[in-house]
Amino acid sequence: MRVRATQPEEIMKALVSAAVVVAVSLSLAGCGAPAKSGGSDLVESDLTLAATKAPAQLLRNEILTRFPEEQIESQVSEDASKGCEGDDKVRSWQSSTNVELTGTSETAFVALIRSVRVSFEDTGWAWKAANSRPEQLQGTLTSKKTSAKIFINAAAPSGGANPTLLVTVSGPCVLTGGAESEEVLKLENRE
Repeated sequence: MRVRATQPEEIMKALVSAAVVVAVSLSLAGCGAPAKSGGSDLVESDLTLAATKAPAQLLRNEILTRFPEEQIESQVSEDASKGCEGDDKVRSWQSSTNVELTGTSETAFVALIRSVRVSFEDTGWAWKAANSRPEQLQGTLTSKKTSAKIFINAAAPSGGANPTLLVTVSGPCVLTGGAESEEVLKLENRE
């Protein structure tokens, strides 16, 4: 049996990817039980928005490493906090990226999105599809190890357009001083 020279590199990349997902999941998991805020069980009491920013960004970036670099035509990323449950002071860090891919057929694109999804399922994440249409691969990945969520909205190529992918990692909801607070302005580079 002949072993390819890149095999150890592929194994190392897979191990590093798995380690990043586990580390980020643990970072976003929080240290204690959720605190109640305004009747909500969704606010993480032991975390700050600043503590959730880097793990959300790392998880988003980790997802991108699972796509062939040579197929990424364009990519636009955005990082900001968003209010949770209509409460401006309870916020979640959102790290998203919109990617346009080239050089792939619809079948190959659908297989690529599924392989990324399965790679997370293999590390304990659960997939919930938003709909059952294969050309619109939409859904959410969640894990019992973290309150973070990964939203995937993929559109297969059609009518000559390249396939697109929107990935958003949403950190846990945490209590802040509000959208215009010093903390949020600094984290969003709006100061």
